Amino acid sequence: LPSALITLDDGSIGLSSTDPVTAIQFELTGSDLDQVKLFSRREGFEFSYVHIGNKIRGVMYTFSNSLIEGKAIPIIEIQGGQDIQWSSGFGATADGCYIPLKLATGILQPVTENGMKVYPNPFSHQISIKYDLSADALVIIGVYDIQGKLVKKLVQQPQVAGSYQADWQGGNSIGKLAPSGIYIIRMEINTGSGAPSEIFTEKVVKTTN
Repeated sequence: LPSALITLDDGSIGLSSTDPVTAIQFELTGSDLDQVKLFSRREGFEFSYVHIGNKIRGVMYTFSNSLIEGKAIPIIEIQGGQDIQWSSGFGATADGCYIPLKLATGILQPVTENGMKVYPNPFSHQISIKYDLSADALVIIGVYDIQGKLVKKLVQQPQVAGSYQADWQGGNSIGKLAPSGIYIIRMEINTGSGAPSEIFTEKVVKTTN
């Protein structure tokens, strides 16, 4: 049966699932909830939430071919409030199956030979992404804002096994400097062997230009 784990850490909700997820519904509790703002970190998904008493209820779903798949994928950014807690939630897979969302007892981190290292963080002018491929693969690396919108595609090409580095100078897809703030570096590795793509994400902070 499909299963999924939720992480709630450092102002971010993450999802790890055995199957691609196309929709989730959730409920949060905490203090000063009227000051809480939530932002989607997934491109291609509709997102809304409402304050109801001492709870926040939200939904995230897609009508496109977008999927949430992988391990420790950030899906929602939390700003404001205190002692925010995951109350309950469930999701749906791409084929319509119900999937319960359970809170993980620890922080889930992607673990693989194809690790991604991002530095410096925070940065002002340039940030570098270093990674190692244990096998030939199609590599896609992009920079996203905290609402999940693509800012800049850095890499999208087949690469042979080896060590690589990609750099982001802080610009968007039309060559203008992106404003200071929080961004997500996302790397997808597909070996074409029939196995699911490996997906890695890292939150970075861009300071004043």
